[in-house]
Amino acid sequence: MFLSGYIGTYTQPCRECHNPFTPSRMGHNFCSQLCYHRKNSREYYRLHYAAKHESKKCGKCRHTYVPSRKDQRWCSLQCRENGRNRRVKFIRRTIPCKRCSTPFLKIRSDHRFCSSKCAQAWWGIRHRAGIWSSTVRPSCAQCASSMLHLTPNRKRLYCSISCARKSAQRLIGERRRYMNSFLMKQAERRAKRAA
Repeated sequence: MFLSGYIGTYTQPCRECHNPFTPSRMGHNFCSQLCYHRKNSREYYRLHYAAKHESKKCGKCRHTYVPSRKDQRWCSLQCRENGRNRRVKFIRRTIPCKRCSTPFLKIRSDHRFCSSKCAQAWWGIRHRAGIWSSTVRPSCAQCASSMLHLTPNRKRLYCSISCARKSAQRLIGERRRYMNSFLMKQAERRAKRAA
């Protein structure tokens, strides 16, 4: 311990790297910010993390190590890079077009047609034939007319705006009738209790 009058004339060893340095104030124990953060992060890890977590096996080299994070999978940067490069990559291959059966090079996992013309023609045939997913509603919820001639949309319930408005008015009327009957029953119950 040194007095304030001696600040700047006294040297002491750094708590992290043990190099001598001249402190600029009382309680100055590290030669630099780098040493301060190194020491404190290591102490924090030792006190709060290492005691709670047991060692794990590396996903690549299978060596045992103590992780510095909960989700750490590899023991080193080299193992991490090698583990990431091990992922399965898509293999390009030649397959027949779904519409015209012409062989073409498949460059994506969802590639099914040799050209955009074949894709558009295939989907157009399906559209005209009315072959859609089972989740697409085939008829209007209001007037029950066919909606297969319209662009497919899973959220579409009505064939036109006028049908949507009619349905909304019908639902509002049903809701009003229900609320009126509910309020009438409630009034009858109150009258019976009062009597």
